[in-house]
Amino acid sequence: MRAERLIGSDGLSRRRVSFGIVAEVTRVLPSFVTFLVIPRLLGPGRYGLLAALIAVVALIGALATMGAHIIFVRDVTRDPAASERAAARAFTTSLLGGLVGVVLGIPIALLVFVHVGVATIVLLFAAELLFGNLLHVFSGFAIAREDQVGLALFVAAYAVARMAATVFYAISPARGSLAGFALFNLLAVIAASAASCVIARARGDWHRPAYVPPRPREVADGLAVSSTAAVFYVQDGLDTPIIVRSGYAVDAGNYASAYRVASLAFAPINALVLIGMPRLVTRTGRDEAATRDTVVRLTVIGMAYGLAACVLMVTLAPALPMVLGRGFGPAADMLRWLSLLPFIRACQYFVANLLMLNGLQRSRLIVQLVSAVISVVAYLTLIPLYSWRGAVAGTYLSETALAVGLWLVFTRGFVRTRPEMEKLSNVLAA
Repeated sequence: MRAERLIGSDGLSRRRVSFGIVAEVTRVLPSFVTFLVIPRLLGPGRYGLLAALIAVVALIGALATMGAHIIFVRDVTRDPAASERAAARAFTTSLLGGLVGVVLGIPIALLVFVHVGVATIVLLFAAELLFGNLLHVFSGFAIAREDQVGLALFVAAYAVARMAATVFYAISPARGSLAGFALFNLLAVIAASAASCVIARARGDWHRPAYVPPRPREVADGLAVSSTAAVFYVQDGLDTPIIVRSGYAVDAGNYASAYRVASLAFAPINALVLIGMPRLVTRTGRDEAATRDTVVRLTVIGMAYGLAACVLMVTLAPALPMVLGRGFGPAADMLRWLSLLPFIRACQYFVANLLMLNGLQRSRLIVQLVSAVISVVAYLTLIPLYSWRGAVAGTYLSETALAVGLWLVFTRGFVRTRPEMEKLSNVLAA
């Protein structure tokens, strides 16, 4: 028996998982540094306003990706020979989607955030929808090839640029300014994108061609994927803007800080999602039973970690106001209420990616649409009355509905329907 033990029969080794976790922790390190610095500089009110704006940018940005990096991972996993052209298509699709998102998204943000300022909005949209989108594509190059070293290099370039930008912002005359934060953020993602381009070419991920426009079918396929991501951001991030619009800006800052801790706690699970993504693509030489077993196994691992993270967050919650500074006292109680979020997310992520990568994207999208509707109705009903408590209630309602719906599709659709389709294909081939 090999010395390297496996997590399942699919070759997802402990070494591979450990490497992915290190890469993901490195990826979120800039967010952690930003989280320690920015709330203290801005205070709860302005931090809540910034968090609400970033949530809107993320929502529009998720749609603007056009699903380029996910489609690339799926296509290259199935046909490695097509990697160069697929890489160029992913790059082109992401860039075009970002341009459209900037043109359409900025006017919407200007109408919603009338007190933020044009410069802040334009800079944030340019950073996330143009260059931020490309960073997803570069990471997709390494994920598709299962190149841990390449992924680490892409992640490191982004981490160094973001942390440097945070430090320079904190010591610059622009510190405490929303526009100043947006400017330094833009400079960071430009630098990270340029470095990632050099890394991708040096490692052979992408040489030529440089521009391959997507075909209409590929656009439709990508929009289906990106729509799912956008729907996720509706339930994941729309609560903070609604808290702000309901007149609870200070509560929004505290809630956003507590939610950020819960999100950062999910980093190891996200690492398993990324590093295991190619293993969730059913292809020649890998049967569907092994793929399903991988999903169940990784979900159990994720749930165990989620429970441990819950206990840790509840225990350490009182330290949060001491880290963030004056005005963030209520964040400790909010963190306790949000502590189950990593556990619930662990129930969703692996099965959701399985459906997306294996032809059941429409079913996944329907489930997420239902979940998003539940969250929006709950937010609009509860937040004006109960502020952040309404946001917590809406979050748990929608997240639970999403987890239940995804597993229903998995058990009824993937487990039953797809084996029957495979048997029919074998009969026809015979």
